[in-house]
Amino acid sequence: MRRAIAGLALLLLAAGAGGGPAGAQAFTRGRMLEPGEAGAYRAVGRLNLGGAGFCTATLVSPREAVTAAHCLFEARTGAPRRLSGLRFVAGFDRGRYAALRGIVGAAVTPGFRFDGTAPGRTLAEDLALLLLDAPVAAEDAVPLAFGGPRTEADGLLAIVAYARNRSQTPSRLGPCRSIPWQPRLIALDCRVDFGASGAPVLAGPETGPLRLVAVVSALGEAQGGLHATTLAVEADPARLEALRGIAAQAIWPGSGPAPD
Repeated sequence: MRRAIAGLALLLLAAGAGGGPAGAQAFTRGRMLEPGEAGAYRAVGRLNLGGAGFCTATLVSPREAVTAAHCLFEARTGAPRRLSGLRFVAGFDRGRYAALRGIVGAAVTPGFRFDGTAPGRTLAEDLALLLLDAPVAAEDAVPLAFGGPRTEADGLLAIVAYARNRSQTPSRLGPCRSIPWQPRLIALDCRVDFGASGAPVLAGPETGPLRLVAVVSALGEAQGGLHATTLAVEADPARLEALRGIAAQAIWPGSGPAPD
């Protein structure tokens, strides 16, 4: 799915049941996490789309996860996905996982529009909140802090994601350099693959807690694919609060009661 914006052809990165469109490129500077280190990223999980592929999502509270908004729409029709078919698998790694949860509520950023192609002008709104059917215990996965000002101590950025060619274990890409792209968007020089939609862009010292500073949305290609950049939506705590208010209204098709 492509659309031009600022000289780039955009490709949304949800992985289809067949693994993603032909010709998609593999990770750049990425490596699969070893079993011993995957535990540090158990808040990151695979969002299974009911047999239609998967995205990546991240816990931001015991009962909430964030992902890319376009993951919640059918690629061919643009219709909202039924929540009953979605599953968030926190810390999924080679058949094991920290937690498996259904989705009982969802909200996308106001202004986001999806018509079966790359969102183009609304790319900066490509953010969604998921309400889980039960909280995830802290001993299973610790949620990541969402947003906050970056400091020199953060160092370079990294992306942790699932992808069509690495669907059974998360991969870590980085270090990634970033530049402001458009309001609420950043561009990173780490190239991701299908399935990475919704993946967290992480900042923080190597020995300290990580923060989610952006959510992967699309891959931008220029000059026939010779140059590529990953586009991500900045994590703004105020936007997260707005999404919580929308999700509480239970207006997404198939929304149901969530635990207090």
